[in-house]
Amino acid sequence: MSMLMLNNKNTTGASISIHLHEYNDKHTVEGDYLDPDSGVTAMTVVLEGAATPRIPDASCIWFPLMTYALTATDITNKNFMFFTVSKNIGRVRVNITVLTGADANTKINIRYVPNVKV
Repeated sequence: MSMLMLNNKNTTGASISIHLHEYNDKHTVEGDYLDPDSGVTAMTVVLEGAATPRIPDASCIWFPLMTYALTATDITNKNFMFFTVSKNIGRVRVNITVLTGADANTKINIRYVPNVKV
């Protein structure tokens, strides 16, 4: 089950955070976007974590767990996925730090997929 973190975004900036039910050490981020004008030429997405569970997002100290710059194939296909391991954390968010060529018609959706223990 994935959790939508960003919905129809077309600018840089961070999502709201997700508080995980338990600390996870494996994290997956997947995204897709609509770009009818084919203007997007670069995008970087950072999965961030915070160790402070019960304070507002703006008051947290966020640190990068994984930085992912979309490849040429990701941009052509208009979708991407990345993951990181050994990052035991209980609160996450995504942050688009680079976005080149997006316009009002660009719609970026990013989901977080928590580690499912079997």
